Amino acid sequence: MWRRKNWNRLNEMLDEGIRGEFTESRYDETELSRVEAKWKHFLEASVISKKNLESERESMKSLISDIAHQTRTPIANIRLYGELLEERLKDCGIGISEEEIPKIFQRFYRSEKVREEEGVGIGLYLAREILRKQDGYIKVTSSPGEGSTFTMYLPRL
Repeated sequence: MWRRKNWNRLNEMLDEGIRGEFTESRYDETELSRVEAKWKHFLEASVISKKNLESERESMKSLISDIAHQTRTPIANIRLYGELLEERLKDCGIGISEEEIPKIFQRFYRSEKVREEEGVGIGLYLAREILRKQDGYIKVTSSPGEGSTFTMYLPRL
């Protein structure tokens, strides 16, 4: 009878350990044999190991998520820069003649070549004024029939 009770108790401890529900407080060590004490230590270590494994798994998921995010952001930026470079290569504007370049930064100036296009001639004027107030300037290089490039310069802080 005593043996059957001990085996049942050992079996119950093992079942609880497998389910991860083992708690030492349910068992009185003075009533347990040496084998039960060894099972208790083994099961406690198993529960701790299981918790550590779950914690490590969650940390790994978080790390992978962070790496994926940090990888996606630079790739998105590279794609954006690539698209901008492609647009820069596909510039098909009419260009500006050398005689007209000093005039394009005047308020409301519109070239005769673009009078039919939408706009009021204030954009380049505002850009130059904003840069001037920040101790910067704007530079244009242009070739009629090939397009124009505007470069803005600002002082380092």
